[in-house]
Amino acid sequence: MNKIYNPKYIVTDVGFGNTQHQFLFKYAEEHPESGLKQRLVPVDFNGSFDINLSNGQTLKQKTKPFMVSILSRYLEEQKLILPKSLDSKGKLIDQMKKYEIVGISEGNIPKYSKGNVHTLE
Repeated sequence: MNKIYNPKYIVTDVGFGNTQHQFLFKYAEEHPESGLKQRLVPVDFNGSFDINLSNGQTLKQKTKPFMVSILSRYLEEQKLILPKSLDSKGKLIDQMKKYEIVGISEGNIPKYSKGNVHTLE
């Protein structure tokens, strides 16, 4: 996928996905010609990050809810279109349909349904 799409960044979860990040990083070191090492960006999906606003202020955002929100918006605005072949039992779209907000924490942070959550994230 790195060769095919030549992405600017490849973001990996260093929480649950730390093993995958370490595997990719090792591969990148062994294959410098891949350019993978410069593209790998470790992110803690259960953490937070800062967004610099145009007015000079900084807004702290929780990573996972932000990513889910952006993906939802892209799907609603048809900026991202998924193939119908992924819309059957157990496939990506089916998993996405089952990924629901089941509650809100005291800090106004969504709590998501369990199941294939780690695979989907």
